[in-house]
Amino acid sequence: MIRATSKAAERSNRKHKEAQKDLILRLIKRRPVNGRTRDELADITGLPIQTVCPRCRELLDENLIKS
Repeated sequence: MIRATSKAAERSNRKHKEAQKDLILRLIKRRPVNGRTRDELADITGLPIQTVCPRCRELLDENLIKS
């Protein structure tokens, strides 16, 4: 049985990931010609590269960015 606290944590994590994706997408769109590297995004946002890479993968999978 999944506890209510686990469901709440999952909802919170989902919102957090969406906020990270939105931030990364905004930063990429600010530089439309060449975009930004994942390292640049990590430096600008202060997020670890281990967080930036999966968010970029999700944006690629959703066809919101190109590599």
